[in-house]
Amino acid sequence: MKTIALTMIARNEERCIERALVSARPWVDKLLVLDTGSTDRTIEIARDCGAEVFERRWTDDFAAARNAILTRSTADYNLILDADEWIEYGGPAIASVRANRTPLVHALQICSSLQAEGSDIQSYHWVTRLLPRGVRYRGRVHEQPHHRLKISRLDVKIGHDGYAPANMLAKRGRNRALLEQTLAETPDDPYTLYQMGKDHDAYREIETAIDYFRRALAVVKPSMVWRHDLIVRMLLRLPMAGDLEGAMMLAADEMANWGHSADFHYAAAEVMFAQFQAHPGQGGQLLPMIEHCLTTALKLGDTLDLSGAMAGRGSYLAAEKLWVLYKAKGDHERADQFDRLREQLHQEHKDRQSRQDEVAIPIEV
Repeated sequence: MKTIALTMIARNEERCIERALVSARPWVDKLLVLDTGSTDRTIEIARDCGAEVFERRWTDDFAAARNAILTRSTADYNLILDADEWIEYGGPAIASVRANRTPLVHALQICSSLQAEGSDIQSYHWVTRLLPRGVRYRGRVHEQPHHRLKISRLDVKIGHDGYAPANMLAKRGRNRALLEQTLAETPDDPYTLYQMGKDHDAYREIETAIDYFRRALAVVKPSMVWRHDLIVRMLLRLPMAGDLEGAMMLAADEMANWGHSADFHYAAAEVMFAQFQAHPGQGGQLLPMIEHCLTTALKLGDTLDLSGAMAGRGSYLAAEKLWVLYKAKGDHERADQFDRLREQLHQEHKDRQSRQDEVAIPIEV
């Protein structure tokens, strides 16, 4: 049977590192932590959780730190977690890779908790986080494992609360400086441009974010999985940056590519709502298109297998927009219907979250 080690890099993570280590401990053979200069109780807490802790000077290079702890591991597979993440469910699926006959890279689903317009929401990404021995990282920031192995998805959900406002404030500027260094070396790298746009977007610097998103879109390959998130972000942000015409053109250009995406249809409906508000005389053309996009999103349901997908865009958020649409049209019967559906779908979403929270950290026997 193969062995599995958790490998983590950390610095001043006393707030959350215990949660991460305890969630992984039942499913791995070792816990390995590389501390890069903590001044709080991070090291002490990690050791109390049973982790072997190593120390290394921070060199402004996430890949170098990842690779430093990976070289300390002798396990057949390495599970990569950050301190602000934890295994919500799927631990047995992680443990099951011990039976792998051939080495595979496994992608796990990361669920990030966010706040938007006063509401708590969840964004989903599939990220390669369970790596065979020998795989190493590249990239000073937003580092990626470099390999030519087959990627297989595991039914594992990783929670992440690093985007909470207080946590974002604490690390503001750190990633941007590293992204700027990377862009100085490779100014046309699409992934770095996309990540720089996301960094500005996170701090509501919308016009600058759009500039980077446009540059990324000009050079990104259609096959890149994160292109979905890039398109949806641009649709939602272009009107905020005053380019409603550009958003309408992008929605039209990309419609044929994203028939399977609830997020795209939801975002396209948002763009058309903004166009209708700016030009009410176009309502005869726009309102049926908005209705079509939102009902398509509802039929698809939340398409959380796509990069950057957000829970609700194929369920209660789409129903809420249809409620608003029918109220605006004066169709109170259908508005009430979608208001009830919104409440039902939102409650179902909260119930699912509650059930997952109940099994988030397994009991060790």
